[in-house]
Amino acid sequence: MTLRVLRSFLKPLRLALLAAATFLCSTAGAQVVYDHFDSPALDDMLWLDNHAVSSWQTGSELHLSAATGQGTSLPSQQQLRGDLEVVMDWRGYQAGASGGNLTLQVQEPNQVSFYYMMREDGSFGSRIGFYAVGNPGGGGPFTVSTGATAGLFRIVRSGSQISGYYDIGAGWVLLGTYTSAYIGDAGFQMGIWNLPHVAMDYVLYSGTPIYAIPDIQINGSDGPLTVAAGTTLDITIALEANLFAGQPGREFVVALRQAGVPFWCRGPGSWVPSASPLPFRSSPLASFAPTSVLNTSQVPPGTYELKYAARPATGAADMRVDSAIVTIQ
Repeated sequence: MTLRVLRSFLKPLRLALLAAATFLCSTAGAQVVYDHFDSPALDDMLWLDNHAVSSWQTGSELHLSAATGQGTSLPSQQQLRGDLEVVMDWRGYQAGASGGNLTLQVQEPNQVSFYYMMREDGSFGSRIGFYAVGNPGGGGPFTVSTGATAGLFRIVRSGSQISGYYDIGAGWVLLGTYTSAYIGDAGFQMGIWNLPHVAMDYVLYSGTPIYAIPDIQINGSDGPLTVAAGTTLDITIALEANLFAGQPGREFVVALRQAGVPFWCRGPGSWVPSASPLPFRSSPLASFAPTSVLNTSQVPPGTYELKYAARPATGAADMRVDSAIVTIQ
């Protein structure tokens, strides 16, 4: 058995064991894998990437690298309601000569208040901290000195209390708890500043996801994908409606080309060129399993960006979009 095959076998087992262990000590319910970073590129269905630093995915890990004085955050496209928990695995941490940091953060939508675990280096030395901005009830900040280059961060909200944990090899340690914390809908994000390198193996969460999450794939892949002319392409879409289930909305499926007007899917196998958006479906949003909307080997050479959007009637702010890119040579 090769190392790559062995790793592909062991990783789901490791995640399952971690999820089970986390569940036993969690107040927020069973863990779900938010992202295992197995695709060729960062999944825009899950994260909002502003491309401020170098990022790549390889070996089932997300790698980030920021030049001196640069940094970025990668906010989740999803938000959670009620009690919640977010876990992030990090490894390969390298600080810049003038310091740097890695964060896992939970925040209210407009970030008036937020709470974050941080691995940081600077004039104060090397440490892990749990910080609050905007509503620091219960004291803090909470810090512990460490030079660890790998570990786990965990943020748990239960009612109006929010706690930060870390694990650098000896099991979970509670770093601190803030009381009177923000209790409304919350997002989460990863961030780095001034780090030559850090990697994440996975992000887990528990809680009640809010937004409808669309998914589009090409031949079972999130892309980018390169195939030879004449290869059969099977484009599938799926939807998790979450708390928008049953609410009026519209769905759009479009193929964007390098030249020419886009093609809009009007139903499985029916694609229409149009400069204006044409809906795939207008009806209450509902979850459904992967469904093929195109299966053909007759697509001309070129690069195509496929997008699937679910827009609730509540407006564009609640719309979520997934995309996949294919190049036919």
